[in-house]
Amino acid sequence: MSYPIGGVKQTTVDVGATSATRQTLLTPTTGLAVRIISVQVVTRGLTTNPDRVSVYFSTGAAYTTTVAKAIGEAVPGTTGNVMIGPWHAGEGPIGAVNDVVSGITETETETTMRYTIVYQEESL
Repeated sequence: MSYPIGGVKQTTVDVGATSATRQTLLTPTTGLAVRIISVQVVTRGLTTNPDRVSVYFSTGAAYTTTVAKAIGEAVPGTTGNVMIGPWHAGEGPIGAVNDVVSGITETETETTMRYTIVYQEESL
């Protein structure tokens, strides 16, 4: 059984021209796990389409490294806004204690994409 610590939190992360390399989007407080409520991915007039955008727990080099750690994939296009989730608080995917939330694109982009992550931290 897990127990929420604090309330619902939100963070935004801009990722630029290294999008096809795994990026840490969120690091939990030491000793806690992240439970995802939603992840919004926004692209703003990219010249290069990122194709698939993948979000997952841990530091694997790819979305499919450990399928059990997958949060979701989206295809926002060069100018788009897609949502992974939402789930009700306490019901979304949860990582292991100290697992970071990572993001990666299938194709390298040349300018900024933005992730907005709504989450809770929990004690397992």
